[in-house]
Amino acid sequence: MKNYSIAAAVSSTIQALETGQEIYTQVANAMDSIEQSSSHLTGSAKKEWVLEYAAKEIKEVLTDLDYWIPKIMQWIDIFKAAYNALKALF
Repeated sequence: MKNYSIAAAVSSTIQALETGQEIYTQVANAMDSIEQSSSHLTGSAKKEWVLEYAAKEIKEVLTDLDYWIPKIMQWIDIFKAAYNALKALF
């Protein structure tokens, strides 16, 4: 059985955010843009738009799509869920 701790979870989250911070910032900005301008789109359509944006606009992603696209997809899911949870509270 593995030992899990809050400190380990926080540490890995911080490391994940520090890795590729410029890319994630641009992805977050793209998420805000599509959220504000295309509320008629489904969540999966918005996600596809953001991934297309990332693939076209972020040079580092273009050099290693196999590495970055799965990370960006996971990042979108995690932080969109957190955003929705916060939005529901306020």
